[in-house]
Amino acid sequence: MTNSALVRLLTREYGIQPLCILPIKTVWGIVDVRGGRYIWKPAGRNDGQGRLGELARLAQGLATALTLAAPIPTRGGRLLTGWDGQLGYLQPWLAGRHVSLSNPRERLAALRALAQLHRLSQPWLPALPSFAQRAGLAARLTGKLRTLHRAWPQAEAAWPALARARGLVFAMAGACPANPAAPDSGAVTFCHRDAAPHNLIWLSGQVGRDASQAAPDLRAGRIGLIDFDRAGWDDPLVDVMQLFNHSVYFSPPGTAEVRRWMDTYRQMAALPESAEERAWRLLLFPDVLVRALAEWCGQGCPVRGRLRVSAALHKERQRWLAWQQDYRERFGATQLRRVVARPWS
Repeated sequence: MTNSALVRLLTREYGIQPLCILPIKTVWGIVDVRGGRYIWKPAGRNDGQGRLGELARLAQGLATALTLAAPIPTRGGRLLTGWDGQLGYLQPWLAGRHVSLSNPRERLAALRALAQLHRLSQPWLPALPSFAQRAGLAARLTGKLRTLHRAWPQAEAAWPALARARGLVFAMAGACPANPAAPDSGAVTFCHRDAAPHNLIWLSGQVGRDASQAAPDLRAGRIGLIDFDRAGWDDPLVDVMQLFNHSVYFSPPGTAEVRRWMDTYRQMAALPESAEERAWRLLLFPDVLVRALAEWCGQGCPVRGRLRVSAALHKERQRWLAWQQDYRERFGATQLRRVVARPWS
């Protein structure tokens, strides 16, 4: 869509007079003459009036506790509109920046925001049928394990020194539980399912305006969530695991940090001990290394790529050292031996 076509659409459908339109990767940022800030987002393959309407109602219902960037209706009440067959929707451009997962305060704030989403959205599930799905955390774990088992022999053949880490890596992966929450259990919630730092906004507290000129309450330090393309019903630990993996990539955990992470989520989400122990084991999966290996093997294992693999392996060793110390303190040495095979064997 050209800028001129977007201007005409915004004026006709929303009554907005754009002052500036800024391309941002796959979306457009818009500032209007009255200072309103918006994002125009092309519709994804799953987006429809029903799904977007459910998301908008959820965002409105949770607005006092959470800030979700949900679709803004047109003057005619539609959520999905377009020009020349190019459909999309308007949403608020949240005032802030991407969360910094290397900052302990910010990553725990992001975790709390996800815990709130999980806890508060559970009563809303019957009103979110468009977000029900079959493939969830179990499928994601299966895919990750397959990637590891497929990539490791190729990587070790290209770089034999990796053999020294094989025991540790597969012990970490093997500790991961294969029994996520069942779809009909009370543990399933509405999950973001793409809990990466670019989808988590550390809000600045500035007041913005939507097309109806209502001013949302954006308080400084609050986390806003954007981009619900992959959102759906799932085991909430899918978000906890993903956010932790991103945190390991940016800043591997140190002493007591895994325990602090789990204490924060357990308290916010009211996890029973059985679910808590599963969550601990999910946090041990060596996802940073698996991603690095998959990319390196996809490139043909060039020598110049070893540095990234080595850095990922170092982060996984730090994950292991912090995790096993905190897990032992929480559940005891006997339970640790049951869960994790000796990683040096």
